[in-house]
Amino acid sequence: MLVEFSVENFRSFKEKATFSMLASDDTSLEDTNVITLPDGKRLLKSAVIYGANASGKSNLLMAMDFMSYLIYNSRRMDPNEPINITPFKLCPELKDKPSRFDIIFYCDGVKYAYGFATTRTEITEEYLHRFPNGSDDSENIFTRDHSLPNEYAFDNVPDPSVLKYLCQFNADNKLYLSTAVLFNYKDFIGIYNWLCDFRYYDEREAHRILGKSYYEKDTASNNERSCVEKAIKWVEGIDVGITDISIKDAPSALENDVSNGNGRRDKYAALLDSIVSTHAIKRIDGTNDNVEFNFYAEESDGTKSFFEMALSIAEKMLCGCIFIIDELDNSMHTLLWLRKYLSRCT
Repeated sequence: MLVEFSVENFRSFKEKATFSMLASDDTSLEDTNVITLPDGKRLLKSAVIYGANASGKSNLLMAMDFMSYLIYNSRRMDPNEPINITPFKLCPELKDKPSRFDIIFYCDGVKYAYGFATTRTEITEEYLHRFPNGSDDSENIFTRDHSLPNEYAFDNVPDPSVLKYLCQFNADNKLYLSTAVLFNYKDFIGIYNWLCDFRYYDEREAHRILGKSYYEKDTASNNERSCVEKAIKWVEGIDVGITDISIKDAPSALENDVSNGNGRRDKYAALLDSIVSTHAIKRIDGTNDNVEFNFYAEESDGTKSFFEMALSIAEKMLCGCIFIIDELDNSMHTLLWLRKYLSRCT
């Protein structure tokens, strides 16, 4: 669960800006949008950012996405590879100054603070702190300061010698957290996975979930299968006439091995082509019947977008992750916005 996220010297953010999920004293939505943690902290389940055009809404989400992206890709970078950071451009003095990213969050019931500062060439600072037993005072797990003779410091860990040993495998442009996970330091894996998933939604997530639910259906967990089932139910429930969505087998297209030249992209295209939506109709003679549509070829763009977004939301709900989306009104089906408007008028 996210507590707060801060960014400084990134795109349109010159000074430090903080987005917080801590609930205010207002209790009007206590039952539906507030969760109280064992340590007494009250966090919002959802939040919306409003603001004028060019006020930084998307840049805040891009900052979150960049932090997660760098954590995920850091261990794959070449030692001399530049870091693709965009500092605040309207102040030339900040061009070569570090950009900062800080986050406070709960992972597996434990509260952590993690952050780093980076230029285009190096990680100048990095830290991971823990808040034991619900305390407001943090304890250090590791800190890194590139300006100090002893760059790394480790505390409150079972065997600091292991973490010190891993320092030799970390380059100036790489995050230590990612390097430690690369070498399978188990105490960081859950934290790493949580931070890597802290990215905003795009439609490729739906493609991944669909592909995994079909091609790996023999090994997929019940949770992974239920993502598609839950998304289908949500589409059926928004009154666009769809009563079912299913995947029809197309053996000649789907059973080709990835290595035969068609590639995974062609296999996925075949999977999309085999998704069928069912509509109930009433015939002139009064009898009921069903008509099938090719979902991706014949349904509206709004319906397809809603289904793809529903797949991602279902996955996030099942694994307890965070769902972040930019321009929600452009991603939601028109009928849902019409319902919201009519509900305000009644």
